[in-house]
Amino acid sequence: MQHIPHKVKVKIYQVCVRSVVLYSCESWPLKDSDLKLLESFEKRCLRRILHRGQKLTNDIFPTAKMESCAVTIQKRRLKWLGHVLRMIEDTIPNAALELEKGKNWRCPPGRTRKTWRMIVNDELKSQVKPPRMTLKVWDKEWFDVCKEIALNRNQLRRLIRDLNVAGQGQQCLQ
Repeated sequence: MQHIPHKVKVKIYQVCVRSVVLYSCESWPLKDSDLKLLESFEKRCLRRILHRGQKLTNDIFPTAKMESCAVTIQKRRLKWLGHVLRMIEDTIPNAALELEKGKNWRCPPGRTRKTWRMIVNDELKSQVKPPRMTLKVWDKEWFDVCKEIALNRNQLRRLIRDLNVAGQGQQCLQ
């Protein structure tokens, strides 16, 4: 395996390993500890590719364009949100997105206290919220703003592309 170039090994990692590890991650309610586990797994895999003596730097993989797991998950969530918002309103994903927590809603022990809708709302506050909109107005109207963006696919693609430029990554659950 030592005669295979590092670039090829990284491509194989991205296609075979990373795609399986992050399968359906757009619906995951992540905690900080979960994200740290994902990132440590990724570093461990890349260290094995490089052999143990070398450090992981961007100089070693200039063409790999590796983005963090957090940014990948956030991009996939936004793509899925756009897809769901363009669906017919009678579908199950659309109904689940419009579902609100009730007064008697209780979360099982050890589970996250946020719904998928709350997670996406928190992620989009920093990315989409118009500057003159207050947080109270945003909490009421964010869904309508997102529907407008989802209908305009070019605007949604621009938003997703700019996530990597900003480098902010994902807002995880506490």
